[in-house]
Amino acid sequence: MIQTHLLKAEPPYQIISAAGQVGIQVATLIVTEDKSTEEGYQIDTHSHPVVNYGLKTLVKDSHGFFPFEPNLQPEGAVWNKVEISDVKVIGLAGITKSISLDEFCLLVPRSGDSRIFPPIWDRNTSPLLDHLHEALSRFEISPELSPSEDFDRDEQGQIIVYLSAFIDNDATSPLVNVQLSGFEDDGINDSAFNFPLHDAEKPDDIDITAMFIGLIVGKLARLFMPKTKIVFKDMPLGSSIDQDIKKIADIINHEMNIDNS
Repeated sequence: MIQTHLLKAEPPYQIISAAGQVGIQVATLIVTEDKSTEEGYQIDTHSHPVVNYGLKTLVKDSHGFFPFEPNLQPEGAVWNKVEISDVKVIGLAGITKSISLDEFCLLVPRSGDSRIFPPIWDRNTSPLLDHLHEALSRFEISPELSPSEDFDRDEQGQIIVYLSAFIDNDATSPLVNVQLSGFEDDGINDSAFNFPLHDAEKPDDIDITAMFIGLIVGKLARLFMPKTKIVFKDMPLGSSIDQDIKKIADIINHEMNIDNS
């Protein structure tokens, strides 16, 4: 037998995210399945968020009426494929107004093996960044400009984005490690990601890999580091793909020349 119970949340409501979705959690749907047998008592319980997709603010006009809000979003959606344990809490509805680069990157859905960290992103990540930014804007959450000291810079004052090899036995392809906020030997910081060296659709074309890495970094830069130039620098680690990493850095620097002004 399956039973359900709706546990309503109390304001201020939490803004939550899972699998690239963002919502205000207004309740939790608790689903309980009785699996008891003659040998003993046993239940299986699942808890799913119930969310609204927008921040509903009503303001009276001079005549005392509530103007029509064209951006009203649906309410009461059940994330039936998401458990409470999968949820990341962003902040409080109507109170949290900004999100940092590190926090934003942690909300981006992973691709490939979820055990690998930093997460693997791919060619599908670029539109996901746009979707996530749009979803956050519905809750009046804006990108927080990153402090200058968070980044390494070259002599011209350009922010350095480091590229290095990341080879993992569990990965189906060698990975390019991309780090925005300073270089770490282990490639691990919150604003870092891995990208497959070989594109699934065009595995022999390294220009495609460079294009998508440049596109992703460019979008993050426009959101969190506006009016700043970026230069890509390869970091040789004695890997068999160090030369490929250098080619990718050269392609982005010479052909894309990311400028966020």
